[in-house]
Amino acid sequence: MNNTRAIVYGCNSCLTFFTDRSQLHANFSDHQNPPNVIVRLFDAARNVYQIEAAEIRINGSFLLDHEGENLQMRLAAVNCAGCQIECGWKINAANPHPLIRPGQYLLKARSFLESQARRLP
Repeated sequence: MNNTRAIVYGCNSCLTFFTDRSQLHANFSDHQNPPNVIVRLFDAARNVYQIEAAEIRINGSFLLDHEGENLQMRLAAVNCAGCQIECGWKINAANPHPLIRPGQYLLKARSFLESQARRLP
């Protein structure tokens, strides 16, 4: 029996599973309040869906891992499949960047819980 624990992320409202620590790629912080993580970048997420086909275009400066970066992205809002609360965005397009690519997810830090779960054998 394997008793090791994995870090998982789920909806803060209904506890629906989104992703695990292995998919965490980077943290975005509020550039006006650097220690406050506002979104986390994940390579993959489950149990989220895009509400509408409309995309939002983000042009701005974000603090990525405490280094200022100018990023341009086209994002689509995603909601939790369990409770329909907006939990972040899916990146549909982005200017060339070593960490950012289409298909990744930016999940709002206040929208999910980080917890430990037992790994399955």
